[in-house]
Amino acid sequence: MIYDITQELFSGGVWPGDFAPEYERTRSFDKGDTSTVSIFKMSAHNATHIDAPIHRIKGGKGIDEIALDACVGECEVISINDKQRLIDTDAKRILIRDCKTIDVEVARLLVDKGVVFVGAEGLGIGDRPTHNVLLSAEVVILEGAVLSHVPEGKYFLSALPIKLGGFDGAPCRAILISQ
Repeated sequence: MIYDITQELFSGGVWPGDFAPEYERTRSFDKGDTSTVSIFKMSAHNATHIDAPIHRIKGGKGIDEIALDACVGECEVISINDKQRLIDTDAKRILIRDCKTIDVEVARLLVDKGVVFVGAEGLGIGDRPTHNVLLSAEVVILEGAVLSHVPEGKYFLSALPIKLGGFDGAPCRAILISQ
């Protein structure tokens, strides 16, 4: 089974004070055109997206420089309410359910365990120190995941960001495949 854990962009979340996505149909069949063509404008941090180190770290890597192998592979979905499982797992990619943000102590635990990818349901994984701990260790951060319909367990993850040279983040289509 495939679980789509991506928010729809135009109805999805927007960080308070951030730019809401907009679009325009420049061509359409209704206008007599022979194709449909759209343009859109958005923040790199709308809906389901990946943060790049440069988002919080001066001189950090852009989204086009993050480790793509961190964004694809075996993953475990764990509820934040099961902290022991979070401590005990040997997963290198973790999605945290029932969780909008994590604190800096959880971030340090994940880095110490060698986690390469972490995601949560909120549009921000945590405060500045949480981001800095994860991004300094080059842990890929997925924000805005939709996990309420996904049972805890092991999956195959694909969450590749759009390649935007030097950007601080990028939207992605994130899926989990049952194993």
